[in-house]
Amino acid sequence: MAQERLFIRFTTTAEDDDFVLERLTAELADELRPAGEVEYVADSTRPGDKGAAEAAVATLSVLPVLDPAYLRLLLEGVVAFLNRNAGRKVQLKVGDTDLYIDRPTRHEVETIIKTMQSAIERDRP
Repeated sequence: MAQERLFIRFTTTAEDDDFVLERLTAELADELRPAGEVEYVADSTRPGDKGAAEAAVATLSVLPVLDPAYLRLLLEGVVAFLNRNAGRKVQLKVGDTDLYIDRPTRHEVETIIKTMQSAIERDRP
């Protein structure tokens, strides 16, 4: 059984066109790369999308690692993205665990790290 990936998705708005979504997705991917390999995930949930052949926007994935330093680096990238893009939220999902964050405090980051570690441990084959 393959290990579940950690999915990172940011909220979109009705005003976001394809150009904006592609730029924001690339920006978030750049922020996450120091933490490891980033994959684009096909997203066909936007109105008018034709399916998996559509451009991958708004959703990325990484292999989750239990190391708190790795998770902290990952969250630093997410927080940097959120700080530049006020009003957006990011969803972190591993297995059945779903977290929505919007510019978390340091204390909240520590709580998110512990929650994600637990989710990754539960999801390990």
